[in-house]
Amino acid sequence: MTIEAMGDTQTLERVLIVDDDPRIRAICAAALRPYGVVVAETADAAADILVDHPHLQLVLCDMDLGTVSGRAVFEFVTEHRPDLRDRFVVMSGFLHPDEAAFLASHGVECFEKPGSLVSLREIAKRYLG
Repeated sequence: MTIEAMGDTQTLERVLIVDDDPRIRAICAAALRPYGVVVAETADAAADILVDHPHLQLVLCDMDLGTVSGRAVFEFVTEHRPDLRDRFVVMSGFLHPDEAAFLASHGVECFEKPGSLVSLREIAKRYLG
């Protein structure tokens, strides 16, 4: 399990990035550092962070976390952090049609990987101001 906080010491972590690829975590965290970022490698680590960080305002989650789908993280958010349900963004290079249909039916935004850092920052700005 990996949990890292990234941001300046005056900034609360407002963004949770969940991705099993350390390069993606690092790139996204660096791009969004001004917002205060905490990262997780697994769905279990994400669940711990979601419980322990009530000030989170945005979740960016990879859809393919290896043994678990990002859908499991979304379902955890829906049950345990409903305040973040409409602030959950999936990151994916490919969505299976069933996953795409599920996400669309729940109004979940998708950031396609590889995507531009400009687009990622625009998503964060839209949710965090």
